[in-house]
Amino acid sequence: MNRHLLTLPEKIEFNVLLFLSNQPEKKRMSDLPKYFVTESGSTYKLYLNTVYQTRSNINVLWPIVNLRVNNLTAKLCDRSEIFRSSTRTWNGTEYISCDWSYTGSSVELYLIDSAIYVTAPVIHMSNMDCLPYNPSKFSPRDAMFIDEVDMTAYMAAKIYRTDPALSENTTPVRSYVPVASPVPMAPRVPMAPRVPMASPMKSLPPHITKIVLADAISKNEICPITSDTITASNATVTVCGHVFCSSAIDKWLATPSSKGLCPTCRSLCV
Repeated sequence: MNRHLLTLPEKIEFNVLLFLSNQPEKKRMSDLPKYFVTESGSTYKLYLNTVYQTRSNINVLWPIVNLRVNNLTAKLCDRSEIFRSSTRTWNGTEYISCDWSYTGSSVELYLIDSAIYVTAPVIHMSNMDCLPYNPSKFSPRDAMFIDEVDMTAYMAAKIYRTDPALSENTTPVRSYVPVASPVPMAPRVPMAPRVPMASPMKSLPPHITKIVLADAISKNEICPITSDTITASNATVTVCGHVFCSSAIDKWLATPSSKGLCPTCRSLCV
């Protein structure tokens, strides 16, 4: 067995050429594997398949978004058949017939919500419209080519006798269900012009000053700076409503360290 590291572009080219060179005519009805990965350019997406068993099996597809990605492995692809599945998105009602085939590649992933590791095959799908919306794109950290035929037995999808999307069945897969489709954003509403804020008051209105001062005198308050008793002749009321001895507050505000702030509440008071 030969193992070779290869870059993703080489892997992509290898699988595309191999797929095109082995196009079969025969198509057989078959269910998609439980977990599978689709590829678009250099990005990948992971999906979960659940089978609704009616007169014919319906593959109900779910996106998986909460995951961690490890490595991609590319092997020789000897699965020359193209399979056909009847599909439906988890939140849809339309059934779409889709042809698909294995590519020989697989990705190792860790599903965070289920706390399990899975190996999901990378498949080629004829109609990507059958897939549900999936916002989670990823790229494998490394890619390795193994010179052997891919004979991996991938996990089979769980079969339900009732619709897998019914509430009675969604507990195992509820964590995988994101918003069904992107919610259109509302048109951006221009913000109203910012209204200039009024300039801070330089002093309280005279009638308010008289009320504050009278209240301080009636309570025998003292100056917070000098501890002198407040009187009508020696007091000043700041714009923030605190009472000081006039000489004390003037001296305080004259010092650079005061920054024009009230020594009591640290509000601007000049």
